[in-house]
This record gives sequence, C-alpha cells and structure tokens, in this order.
Amino acid sequence: MNHIDNKNNTEKINNIKSVNNNEAINNTGKIDYLEKINHTEHISRCQLIYDHPLYQAELVKIAGYESDRIFCKHTFEHFMDVARIAYIMSLEKGYKLSKEIIYAAALLHDIGRAIQYEDGTPHDKAGAEIADKILSDCGFSDDERNMIVAAIISHRGSVHESDIHKSDKDAEYTEHTEYTRNILSAIIYKADKLSRQCFRCNAQKECNWSMEKRNLEINI
Repeated sequence: MNHIDNKNNTEKINNIKSVNNNEAINNTGKIDYLEKINHTEHISRCQLIYDHPLYQAELVKIAGYESDRIFCKHTFEHFMDVARIAYIMSLEKGYKLSKEIIYAAALLHDIGRAIQYEDGTPHDKAGAEIADKILSDCGFSDDERNMIVAAIISHRGSVHESDIHKSDKDAEYTEHTEYTRNILSAIIYKADKLSRQCFRCNAQKECNWSMEKRNLEINI
C-alpha cells in the first residue's frame, strides 16, 4: 500500500529517529553538518549525502513505514548494493562514468519512498525533488545534479541499455551528454533489480513483481 496511517506509526518512527540521531552524533563526533560542508576537501561528497539532515530524516521515515513490510525493503544497505552493482556493471561494460556519480545516484534513487507512503506521490518523482536539494548542498554542479536526478526519475525502467544508441563514436568520453545520462539511468535501473534476491525470498507468492523482473537464480 502507498498510504499508511501516520498516527499509528508516529511512535514507531520517533523511536527509530531517536536511535538514529544518537548514532549520527556518535559517528560524527558531534561535528555539525554545516561544519562538515566547510571541510569538504577531507570528506567525499557521497559521505556528505549520507550525513545530510534531510537524507537522514527520510531514511528514518522509510524505516518506520517499512518495519513490518514482508517484501524487499528500501534500506541504506540496499542503496549501497545498487551502488556497487552499478559500478561493477560500468567497469565491465567499459562505460566511463564517474564512480562518485554512480554512487550518488544509487544512494538517492529510492529516497522518495516515505513520501510515496504518505501521500501516494510516485517515489521516483518525490525522490528527484529531495535529491536535487541534497545534491545542491553537497556541492554537485548543475550538470551533475541533472544527470543524477534523471537517473532517479527513470530508475523504474523508462531507459534500458538495449534502447540506447551512441550519437557519435566519442559520446561515452563526454561526461554529461544525453548518452551518458541514459547509461547512468539504465545501469541504476538494472542494478536495482539485480540487487534483489528473489530466489530466496519468503514473500514470493505475495509479490506483485512479474516473473520476468524477478531474480530466480544467481546470475554472474
């Protein structure tokens, strides 16, 4: 279901938020997030995404809404799985995509899930708006933000590798062409699906994924 009774989940979410905030304080040594922004030369921009207050708040809400979910959850571990799979795909296929851009897109691709649960807004659309705010704060350029946001919007399957054609032989060597934007979108979509271990899921009978989408064996 997309809509969840917020009243029934308020206490659950507040409890998770309290734990999360304590962990965040311990992990950062009580360094204020804005102070981190001023020392970005020592911190990766992907770390800044993770530490961003809005990102943490959305992770907390997603965890609260999905605490009783029997299907695949949208956890930070899932985001990292997608990042690593997408980067491996990029290396294996010879795509010259920035590792940082791939990871940023993966870390943010499902960040709109809580809003979808709250009011039914598709999580790709909601996530794109959240991501744009976070990326701007974390020092990503307009071109980089546009590329990552495009991948988030299309990560549910509107762009596939088989549909992409290079406009010219040097297209893959240019960072922000339509070709590279489409490639990023395609590998985030594919990595998202490959990250799910359908073959060992206990909720297979209840899942509404088509058999074509499911990973029914280990593919290497």
